[in-house]
Amino acid sequence: MKPVAFKEQNYTFKDTKHEDLPAFINGREVISMWKLTWRERLHCLFRGYLWVSVADIAPAPLYITAEKSIFEEAGK
Repeated sequence: MKPVAFKEQNYTFKDTKHEDLPAFINGREVISMWKLTWRERLHCLFRGYLWVSVADIAPAPLYITAEKSIFEEAGK
């Protein structure tokens, strides 16, 4: 899975150890888009699971979706 650039992004988190993370920031949240490999897509299709790991902090409120409607939610 790789982070990818998208039209609405207005910031890029720079990282020397990993890939840069294109993001949309609106003061309340950070939104990023990720592209799955074909193997990951098939795995999700047949198994129905997606794992999320957030490093070094207590679990933050997360919203994971496959729909671009997240930008409609961000505007509320």
